Amino acid sequence: MTTADRQGSLATTTQPTQTGETPSAGSPSAVDAAAPGAAPVAARPRPQPAAGSGATAFRGPRRARLLVRRVDPWSALKMTLCYSLCLLVVLLVAVGALYAVLSAMGVFDSINTAVRDLTDSGGPGATGGLQVIFSARRVLLWTALLGLANVVLLSALATLAAFLYNLCADMVGGVEVTLAEQD
Repeated sequence: MTTADRQGSLATTTQPTQTGETPSAGSPSAVDAAAPGAAPVAARPRPQPAAGSGATAFRGPRRARLLVRRVDPWSALKMTLCYSLCLLVVLLVAVGALYAVLSAMGVFDSINTAVRDLTDSGGPGATGGLQVIFSARRVLLWTALLGLANVVLLSALATLAAFLYNLCADMVGGVEVTLAEQD
């Protein structure tokens, strides 16, 4: 890298040179005057005045227009598996908390009583009607089974979507994304 290249990309220091004078900030000797072995410090680019808008107005942040041409199906599968497993844990915790609250309120006992009263035949040899059992173990087991099915389906659909995106991107060119620096 030449001194001229370093001028545009490195911060300048104002240390005295061997002759005792302080170099100006833009001079090549300002970059060379840094302490030997010191790591160069990257300078933040100064905002430039916008063309034709006067000396006080500055341009906005830099922007880059990129094209997403391919999504790796393996990385889509890994990310979706991680994401959906986290959602499964959240679902199990939420259902467990909801079950505890509803059980403490007596909702499940009320449901059992209502179902038994509706299905009771009322005869002399009646068995008492249907009994619905809402145990915490049963509720969490069904929640876990449905959640695991959701993990498998969501992961398969995301992988399939990555394959379909790649096929479509080959035909039409992909998705254009504009990235910008923060102010």
